[in-house]
Amino acid sequence: MFATIGFLMSTGRSSIASLTGAWAASGCLATGVGIWQLRVGPSSPADAWRWLKRQRDLAPRFFTEFAVSIGAANLTFFAIGALAGLAALGQVRAGQIALGPLNVLFAGVGLVTVPESVRLLHESPRRLLIGSRVISSILTLGVLAWLVIVLLLPAGLGKTVLGANWQNARSIVVPLSILSAGYAFAFGAMAGLRALAAAKRSLRVRFVDATSILVFPLGGVVLGGASGAAWGLAVAGLVKIPNAWWQFSRARHEHERGRAADEVGVLEPVSDVPS
Repeated sequence: MFATIGFLMSTGRSSIASLTGAWAASGCLATGVGIWQLRVGPSSPADAWRWLKRQRDLAPRFFTEFAVSIGAANLTFFAIGALAGLAALGQVRAGQIALGPLNVLFAGVGLVTVPESVRLLHESPRRLLIGSRVISSILTLGVLAWLVIVLLLPAGLGKTVLGANWQNARSIVVPLSILSAGYAFAFGAMAGLRALAAAKRSLRVRFVDATSILVFPLGGVVLGGASGAAWGLAVAGLVKIPNAWWQFSRARHEHERGRAADEVGVLEPVSDVPS
């Protein structure tokens, strides 16, 4: 992707269509490389359907969770543009671009945290709890470190990246960083819910998160434009922390009770059958 976009920009062909095409083509190439490394091709539709049936207790909830999360976020930005205008929406988006490397961090860490959390769960539920706390702590420190970098970045370098939008982006980077910090602090809990296969509780977190993402930023944009919307997003990020960790705690206790019940069933002696 970097090579293709660099070529397009150096040759003066960096239109929206060509850049989007380079992004899509890079993704297709990466997919092919992944299939080649795995040495396994896509399954047939019948195999896929059988797999979905086996996962019917998880798949619908995870699909709904994804749809609710993405839908609420996009609806919020459409609403900000409708209520405060495109200038306010552009300011919020510019602030998000300034924090863009954090999205890369979250996406990369998300690829390994769930399988690692499953491994920790197999060792002991307590190891899963400790691992979840460590993941959240490291990501939160990463968010704070990037916030410091953005705040200390020379104005000239910032304008090189975002042009005239740099000052507007910098003015709301603190509340947007609070939003990212909230997500980072809840990240370990969400990975733990995945490891526990607690799809119902994970979906509850997403519903509360989606409601917060809709209500607080829109209330903020009515009161204070782009700055109000950014602080509303910050509140939504903070709301996610106790909700995610409480659901993770409940799911962990349910898992421990279920495991204890299974152990009792295994150890319980079989009564003698009278002759």
